[in-house]
Amino acid sequence: MTTVMHGNQLLGEMPYYLAPKGVWSVSRLPPLTRTLGSVIKPIGADPVREFRHRMHVTTRLIEQLPRFDSFFQVFDHRVKDALAFALRGFTVSARYTFHIGPDCTAPEVWVPMSSKTRNVVRNAATTLTVRPVEAPGEFRRFYEANLASRSRTNAYGTVVMRELVNAFVDRRAGHLLGAYYRGGRLAGVIGLVWDCDIFSLRARRGLLAERSAF
Repeated sequence: MTTVMHGNQLLGEMPYYLAPKGVWSVSRLPPLTRTLGSVIKPIGADPVREFRHRMHVTTRLIEQLPRFDSFFQVFDHRVKDALAFALRGFTVSARYTFHIGPDCTAPEVWVPMSSKTRNVVRNAATTLTVRPVEAPGEFRRFYEANLASRSRTNAYGTVVMRELVNAFVDRRAGHLLGAYYRGGRLAGVIGLVWDCDIFSLRARRGLLAERSAF
């Protein structure tokens, strides 16, 4: 963790994860971590001064990073400090995902959706029914079987996956949904986990298990 202080006041901090690979010093995202990045305390100034403050603090955080042969982080979409990294020689690129507000209704999501996506949804609705997956074990078995059919292993590990799914279900911090054929066979599953945002673990027949965030 790098930090920037002003007297006894914490101005900003940035966690990083060391994951050595052989002789190489590598920093990547820790397991089960969607995003990292800098956290800067606002100073309550006008936009120009606030921007300059963030740039200054972020630059000081970057300067404290150890020397890495490879450094990779994904920032939350609300983190706007990528410019400071670009100016320090890092390669910066954009990733895209869906962000749907918790107060957004189904019709509000449907209206701006492309006609092609709507047709896919309509066609799927003729053969599939979406309902809760009652047992976490059913979700895990489908997820693991989907990977095994393609000679892949669980990136999280079977034990960690079991503990993770059981934990967010028991704490009501997540929800498991399945798309079922009319005969009751699973066609796809998704695990939605939330804090301020919703993140997902999903798997579908015919495709690799995927990870994404909403």
